[in-house]
Amino acid sequence: IGPMRRKNPHPFGEVILRLRKERNLSGYALAKKLGKSPDQIRSVERGDNSPKIETIEKYAEVLGMEPWDLFKELILAMRAARRAKADESV
Repeated sequence: IGPMRRKNPHPFGEVILRLRKERNLSGYALAKKLGKSPDQIRSVERGDNSPKIETIEKYAEVLGMEPWDLFKELILAMRAARRAKADESV
């Protein structure tokens, strides 16, 4: 039996996965640049865990963006998820 998946994973992981792929970074390369293990990166990207604020700053730096731009991406993803959920209930 594999690990249990959260029913509503945190959208931060989806944002990180999308931005990482847009920059042609492998999960291993991102992990190395962040000083994290590939398993930790996978856990965040699956939405199983969310990083500390200090780590979010590092994610932004590694992804070549300002932290507030990363938060903006996250807010947009959260809004889209809420809209999709609302549309499902209609």
